[in-house]
Amino acid sequence: MPCTSVPSGPRNVISIVNETSVTLEWHSPRETGSRDDVVYNIICKKCQADRRSCSHCDDNVEFQPRQLGLTESRVFISNLLAHTLYTFEIQAVNGVTNKSPYPAQHVSIDITTNQAAPSIVPIMHQVSSTLKSITLSWPQPEQPNGIILDYELRYYEKELSEVNSTQVRSQTNTALVDGLRPGTMYVMQVRARTVAGFGKYSSKMCFQTLTDDDYKSELREQLPLIAGSAAAGVVFIVSLVAISIVCSRKRTYNKEAVYSDKLQHYSTGRGERTPSIFLDR
Repeated sequence: MPCTSVPSGPRNVISIVNETSVTLEWHSPRETGSRDDVVYNIICKKCQADRRSCSHCDDNVEFQPRQLGLTESRVFISNLLAHTLYTFEIQAVNGVTNKSPYPAQHVSIDITTNQAAPSIVPIMHQVSSTLKSITLSWPQPEQPNGIILDYELRYYEKELSEVNSTQVRSQTNTALVDGLRPGTMYVMQVRARTVAGFGKYSSKMCFQTLTDDDYKSELREQLPLIAGSAAAGVVFIVSLVAISIVCSRKRTYNKEAVYSDKLQHYSTGRGERTPSIFLDR
């Protein structure tokens, strides 16, 4: 049986940073130790800016497809902190690595994350619905990580697949989705956008447009309110007209009274003038 040994370290590692995630790719070791069972482990460390101290990454950091025992020379790492320095060690191991008195051979790479995209919108609320539209609202993400530029709402009929989804943009945290089918259930999600890009879509929530029966029932319930509002509007208008007429007549009466007083005063004044006396000589 031929002698086998541990593999050498991976080679030519490259990184692609996208906001708070990174993709690492590398070449296989030059020496495999005469074995075909080489796999890779990823060691993640979060470091201070001066690189003097580092600690293991938080548990919420995600590795796709996995952190240990990678058979492919590629890994996607997400949920990193924004504007943070990280060191990643890529170890190459095989079936005899654990029996070796020496640590596994590895290659290291340092990366610094960028500004984070906004966090997930926590929930959506239905404001109203009609036969062909649904109005939704939602709170701002708990961690906007910057100024929210707009939101993107994605929706599709529940009976169809996500491939058939439609996207609409909204400058505020409300949106009117129209052009829908009556009595149909829709799956809806929303995500926020900043200068760093889009955050992740919110959890899927279902909302339904009104059926014909629902619409007619809702209309019947609103009829008394509509009638009452209309009656109140008529009473208000009639009151305004009556007040206007009364005020107009009062102004006319006051003008006539003032004119009558002036005329009477003028007439009385002319009657009290001293008559001229003429003497015959």
